[in-house]
Amino acid sequence: MTRQRFTQEYKDQAVSLVPDSGRTIVDMARSIDVHEITLAQWVRKAKESDQVPEPDLPETDCAELERLRKENATLRMERGFAKK
Repeated sequence: MTRQRFTQEYKDQAVSLVPDSGRTIVDMARSIDVHEITLAQWVRKAKESDQVPEPDLPETDCAELERLRKENATLRMERGFAKK
């Protein structure tokens, strides 16, 4: 069995389907005939590079999300120092 190769355009389109559809990555992967781990990796990379838009959230949720992201970054940094 040979390894499938996908164009960047195909990956971008697949990633854009995930938040728009409201379906899980596993369901979307099955429907487009891509392994779920592969699609999950594409989505993760797109999120890291801010190519995937966040779903529309109420202003209070956005503020809480931002606070939690900052707290998470701080905790990761503290954990890193503790390991050393």
